Amino acid sequence: RTENGKRLDDVPTVTVVYRGNNDVSSAGSHRMEDLLELARQNDSNLNLVQKGFRGDPGRLFTVDNADLATSRQVSGLNTGKFITVVLVMLMFTGGSVTALDSVAGEKERGTLETLLTTAAGRSEIVLAKQSAISTVAVVITLIQALNFLVYFKLKLIPLPANFNLDLSAGKVFSLLVLFVPLAIAVGSALLLLSAHAKSFREAHLYFFPVYLVGILLSLASLLPGIALRSAVVLVPIANVSVAAREILVGRPDAPMIAIAFLSMTLFAAWLMRLSLRVLLDENIVLPALAEPAEFTGGPALFEKRVARWFILMWVVQFAAAVNPQLSSLRRQIVFNELIVMLGASVVMMRLYKLDIRKTLSLKSVKPAVWIATLLAIPCANVVGTAVYRLMNLFIPVSKDVLRSFSEEIFPKDMPQWELFLFVAVLPAICEEVAFRGLLLSALKRRLRPATRIITVGLVFGIFHMTLFRIFPTAVLGIILTAIAVMTGSILPGIVLHMGNNAWSVWSGLHDFNPEELGFWPSAALIAIFTLSLWMIYRNRETAGTS
Repeated sequence: RTENGKRLDDVPTVTVVYRGNNDVSSAGSHRMEDLLELARQNDSNLNLVQKGFRGDPGRLFTVDNADLATSRQVSGLNTGKFITVVLVMLMFTGGSVTALDSVAGEKERGTLETLLTTAAGRSEIVLAKQSAISTVAVVITLIQALNFLVYFKLKLIPLPANFNLDLSAGKVFSLLVLFVPLAIAVGSALLLLSAHAKSFREAHLYFFPVYLVGILLSLASLLPGIALRSAVVLVPIANVSVAAREILVGRPDAPMIAIAFLSMTLFAAWLMRLSLRVLLDENIVLPALAEPAEFTGGPALFEKRVARWFILMWVVQFAAAVNPQLSSLRRQIVFNELIVMLGASVVMMRLYKLDIRKTLSLKSVKPAVWIATLLAIPCANVVGTAVYRLMNLFIPVSKDVLRSFSEEIFPKDMPQWELFLFVAVLPAICEEVAFRGLLLSALKRRLRPATRIITVGLVFGIFHMTLFRIFPTAVLGIILTAIAVMTGSILPGIVLHMGNNAWSVWSGLHDFNPEELGFWPSAALIAIFTLSLWMIYRNRETAGTS
């Protein structure tokens, strides 16, 4: 093209024709464009050579690099990234054999009641089980530490030529000190899981989500830009992962490592105390004392089993996220929203004979609530941006990751009406029915309003798998849940959820970035959003909503 943008007459034009509503056709068009770009580059290089250019056009300059890090530092970095996640995997898998059988297995066999009739006190029995599980996790840690010393020091396995891991006595001791409270925390979490399960099979159902959360936290050392001198030092498991990496790299920050150890120790102590208290509860240890719902069924049984339903939904959604057959946006949305969210909700309502209108809170609200909801829609995006900025101070996310995520959410080959349907309409309806409908209704008699709002919001965030989306989405979920509790209806939440997602789609299509707004416009929009919530609060339904 010339400088004014007109196409030259002697330049051929290749038109790629495809169907945007067909995944195979879209993928083929992208492949064709890549091949045409490669052919264009080859033709340009050939023209340069024919015009007398000396040398290879593809090698206009050479690149040389120099690594300032020592081989010990590089080996420490590579090992430190994965040492915690490997140990966490071994602790969970090894400890689960003892933990799941110690309480859930005995419940199923009916031997727990016999054990409680012995001369041993309840506290002694619980402490013995806690000690057994934690001991298994600690022994696994010690064995793996010994393996490291034996294999790397004695070189019993062939190592890369430039692999030179520095495992001094001080580093090994520091790692052991960090991993011991981690092992105790894993053991306590497994004991809690086993105590809440009514059978060995049910315990296995609960195990995978807990195991996966532990793995995700232990992968914090893989995230670029995550430093120990940040809020991650207070996050259990993640702080140990980052601290272990820093120790093996050879740049230990003693004060922050001490804070990470203290934080992990307090978390382990809290889990241990919680497991002891739970196992002293008659209704947990002897579930037959409090299981009339098993016989009466209906809504009472649904309230008891709602947790396992949402755990199963999360596991299915996670499996779908890593399934290449569901890699396209259309297939993921249809599967996650229509099959998992809405489908499971319909099954639960039919299975437990729930009243649809009461369970889903399908009731009218005051006109002022609708006005406040419409005012909040254009402001919610700015609030989400502010929450993301706050999160980014603690867990930095690269712009490349955000760009890649935006391209997945807003594919260029998808028509606009489909984007609004798949990104705004379907998630708003299906997710509000599942979370602000069934889950919120099931927790109504079990949790206080504030606890219920936070719990549903956090579960909503966890269902959005991407790490950097969990916290901002959880905040949005808390706001939507608070609106549902205040109004006694999910309808305003559906409208706000749909409007917020639709506004995001419109912003992506028109290159409007809320982060580019100045301080005062952003502050004004946040103030309007706050005013909208205040209006909803002032017009709340006071009867039957708590």
